Amino acid sequence: MLNKLMLTTSIALISTTALATAQAQDAGMQAEMETSAEATMSSDMVKASDIVGADLEYADGASAITDIRMNDAGDPEALVISRGGFLGLFDEEVAVSTVAASIAHDAEGELVVTASLTDAQLEDAEAIQDSPFVVSIEDQREDGDLFYSDLTGAAILNDAGETIAHLEDVKFTLSGETEYAIIRDGGFLGLGGEVGLVDFNELELAYSAETGWTVTSDITGDDVRVMEETPINTGAYLDGRQFPRG
Repeated sequence: MLNKLMLTTSIALISTTALATAQAQDAGMQAEMETSAEATMSSDMVKASDIVGADLEYADGASAITDIRMNDAGDPEALVISRGGFLGLFDEEVAVSTVAASIAHDAEGELVVTASLTDAQLEDAEAIQDSPFVVSIEDQREDGDLFYSDLTGAAILNDAGETIAHLEDVKFTLSGETEYAIIRDGGFLGLGGEVGLVDFNELELAYSAETGWTVTSDITGDDVRVMEETPINTGAYLDGRQFPRG
């Protein structure tokens, strides 16, 4: 297998009209700065859900990206691709290091994933499974392996073991570091089921043989930056189940 592989000036006397004008100007400037910052963040970030389902383009063709293997800290470690076969049958899934893969946006803002690989090099990559039919990655993984599909829809628990939110997606930097988690309020955060953004390092990932991977956090509503639109999957897990509403 290829080796491991993602930002006042004080015035003593001022009239009410002047104050209102200044406040409106300040608000406009703040909104402009936030919009600019959001645009910059968006161009420098990529959602994991946009990577999964995209094609990895390489010298001899392209293969669908089916999952992302992650390290224990939640950073991307390898892109899992499906290649070969016919009509989705008799293919295999192999892991391609994100050191070898390049993730970027083109001039139109579309995601492009490329790798300096050939078919011959992919033949040498370790097969995650070589069953004659495609089977779930989970059936072939080793205990403790973490995949993006493990995190999608995962419950985020507080110290009391209560579900405070669900993890919808994660955002990577284009250099391969996990920066943000996109979550849906489960009712405990007081956000009415809204989708929000939190720093990924606010979440703690843990694994045990009995429970698999769990996600815990002590975040409150103050830690969540509410997003205006649902960013992915229109409220469904990757397997089609609906997210619980808080």
